[in-house]
Amino acid sequence: MLDEAVRADLARAARAAREAARAADALVGCASELDVERARLGRHALFGLRHSAQDGLAHAVALVGSLDGPAARAAARAALSSRVPHPDADLDVPRQLVQIEAACTVLADTLAALAARERLALAPDAPAHPRFEDTAALAAGQLEALARQIPRAIARLAATEGLRRQAVLLEDELLARLQGAHEQPPRPGPGGGRRG
Repeated sequence: MLDEAVRADLARAARAAREAARAADALVGCASELDVERARLGRHALFGLRHSAQDGLAHAVALVGSLDGPAARAAARAALSSRVPHPDADLDVPRQLVQIEAACTVLADTLAALAARERLALAPDAPAHPRFEDTAALAAGQLEALARQIPRAIARLAATEGLRRQAVLLEDELLARLQGAHEQPPRPGPGGGRRG
């Protein structure tokens, strides 16, 4: 059995994904307040954020595979990718935010389901590397970073002071919620968790 620190990392990753989805969704309706030229150039910055969300999906697939085996990993990859559009750098900013929100919502649901499992035990044919514990911690950190980056990207693309303030407020609220999620017992260092 995997220890409770791993379950806490899965829950932390799910919360971060939910916060990233919330941030993207809150800012989707602000397209009219974006600087057109900055938004054109900023599409590539958001493309990077969408790739971070895609990386999160890859982590979720790996986590499912570690618990349920290679067949479940393949099924999870197909199921998750069917629910999330593939990144496209030519999309405008609002549609990119919609895609980020979709990916993060799927991630939050998947990671929360993993964290809620009664038993967290590795499949007999689970890969030894990367370790499940490390992947869970990496996913949590990466998704927290993604959640923080979304309002910052919108603040940089804002044409109005009102939208900049809204993005900064959203980031402050998000950081407070994520900080509250960190008030838990410390996680053991590398190699400190148990396998199997």
